[in-house]
Amino acid sequence: MVYLVRTVEFLKFDSSLEEKMTKLFEHFGKSYPQIKGIKFLMNITGPINQSHMVFKFDSLADEETWATSVIKDDIYLDFLKASEGITTPGVDHLYREFSM
Repeated sequence: MVYLVRTVEFLKFDSSLEEKMTKLFEHFGKSYPQIKGIKFLMNITGPINQSHMVFKFDSLADEETWATSVIKDDIYLDFLKASEGITTPGVDHLYREFSM
């Protein structure tokens, strides 16, 4: 498994962004079979205005296929525009699951 973790910081509270994010995740789940799971995590410790969007993929190739497709997705681009000034652009990290 490969995980893409996008960390963003909220600059201000906007309740409408939560609804838009829920719709975005639903859209991703229906439109991108490469995504095997999505989670939204909020910090308990550390910067409390920080959150993490975690996307689960079977392989790095699946993540790359999704990444090249999503940059052309109108719903995703609308979400990015709506979040301008509310969140930071985000920092991405890729993790590979290691099983023993």
